[in-house]
Amino acid sequence: MLTIRYLTDPRKRRGSEQELWENILDAFAAHNDIDFAYPTQRFYANLTEGKPGTRPEAVYKAPSSG
Repeated sequence: MLTIRYLTDPRKRRGSEQELWENILDAFAAHNDIDFAYPTQRFYANLTEGKPGTRPEAVYKAPSSG
């Protein structure tokens, strides 16, 4: 989380806030060693994403008749 406090004329707050954040984001974009993290959630579908040997059909092999 990034929070910033600054003093400005109340009538110019919206414009100055926008300009300030754009400048901050531009400065971050100029550096390849800075990245943003955010909360994520990923669902893993083993049937389509898993290795072939770990898929349910590979783990359970029906007994052969014979």
